[in-house]
Amino acid sequence: MKINIFWEEETEGEKGNPLRLKPQFVRETAKKILADLKIKGKELNIIFCSSAYMRKLAKQYRGKDYAPATLSFPLAEKGLLGEIYLNYECLSNFPITYLLRHSLGRMGLKAKKRGDSQK
Repeated sequence: MKINIFWEEETEGEKGNPLRLKPQFVRETAKKILADLKIKGKELNIIFCSSAYMRKLAKQYRGKDYAPATLSFPLAEKGLLGEIYLNYECLSNFPITYLLRHSLGRMGLKAKKRGDSQK
């Protein structure tokens, strides 16, 4: 499982990582969630963005004029699960675990509830 972390800005300096998030923490959290979902051998891109950038993406791809906390895009490329865009300005409102689980759920990857049959 490979988890790639990117920032809206090209560098992870003060400007690119304003909250000084630890990429290793984000990677480990994403790997645990994917393991819970029994997803193996895939690559996932996580991109942290500002509200302004998220608003542009939401308008372009969803036709919505607001800055969401997350946007997720499943990708059909071989070995690539998809991309999750996280609004770093919302991280004080939501735990990273919640945002990642929510984003993966929007991509159709949800844990089965007890009692769901295996098909």
